[in-house]
Amino acid sequence: MKESEVLEKQYKSLDEDGNGQVDFETYRSSISITLNKHYSKMSENQKETIIKQGFKDLDANGDGVITKEEFVNRLSSVQK
Repeated sequence: MKESEVLEKQYKSLDEDGNGQVDFETYRSSISITLNKHYSKMSENQKETIIKQGFKDLDANGDGVITKEEFVNRLSSVQK
């Protein structure tokens, strides 16, 4: 499976309603599960800071939602 296909699959899991946009609350819900599972000793403030920064980094145009294109483009550029 190509990198872009893997990233698209990951995005699809975030885009719960399939509307092509992930808002902050949806992103927070999904990422919180991962943070709580793997970083249980981290304070809630630290987790919130990570969530906010992650969303900001992925929302390339700053419109308050993450599109599949923003997600794939940002994470592809990070992995290169």
